[in-house]
Amino acid sequence: MSFKHFASYKGFTFIELLLVVAIIAILAAIAIPRYQDMRKAAVWATMLSDLRNCMGKAEAWGSERLVYTGFNASECVITHTNTLIVGSVTDNTYTITVTNPNAPAGKTTCSISNGGQITCS
Repeated sequence: MSFKHFASYKGFTFIELLLVVAIIAILAAIAIPRYQDMRKAAVWATMLSDLRNCMGKAEAWGSERLVYTGFNASECVITHTNTLIVGSVTDNTYTITVTNPNAPAGKTTCSISNGGQITCS
C-alpha cells in the first residue's frame, strides 16, 4: 500500500481520540471538585441569610411587644434545605440555630442571638 492510499481515509486516529478523552478527563478532574466546593459555599450562604432574616423577624417581634417571649420558628421563612430552630427565648434574649448537613465541614450548624454575633460549628 502506498501513502496515497492511507491519505484517502477520512476520520481520526486512535491516538487522536485517546488524546481528546485524556484532555476531557483532566478538565473534569479539575472542574468537579471546584463545583462541589462552590455548591457547599452556596448552602452556607443560604444558612447565613436565613439566620439574618429570622433575626430581623425576632427584632421586629421584640420591638412591637417589648419582649421576645412568644417568638417562634413559624415567624421565619427559611430555605427548604435548612432546618431552623428558635430556642432559649426569654423576655430579653433569643437564640436562633440553623443546620444543614450539606454545608462545608465545620459550618453545618450556625447560631445567632440578639447580640447579632453568628457562630458556626
